[in-house]
Amino acid sequence: MELTRTQCQRFVIENGEAVSVVDKIKYNTLKKAQNFADEQNLLMKRKDKVVPYHCRICDKYHVGRNGEELTQEDADEIWERTKPDKYRISGLKILGKLDLSKVALSNKDRRRIAKEKRKLENLKNNKHGCT
Repeated sequence: MELTRTQCQRFVIENGEAVSVVDKIKYNTLKKAQNFADEQNLLMKRKDKVVPYHCRICDKYHVGRNGEELTQEDADEIWERTKPDKYRISGLKILGKLDLSKVALSNKDRRRIAKEKRKLENLKNNKHGCT
């Protein structure tokens, strides 16, 4: 049986064959679609860059591949543009020293800090998830 789709749908591929059709995710704004595309370009091991685009059929935004290879330079640019404030360094002023070994942390806080450190190390080591 041959499957057909509309512009607002995509094929689900299994073992190199289209097995079903599902609706594409619809975003109300370009900014939301761009945020999702940036996240995908950074977090997934991708070869193709994904970008947001406006759909004339549903008048919403979708995210899809544009046929361009995702380069390390692309990933670095996306990272610099989107990295969270906690990774930005600007206008710091040293007021004194704090011995963190003397600070009582809950186990939950220790786990959260360890998780954040692992995330940061993974991002540094994986060069933002790109090959």
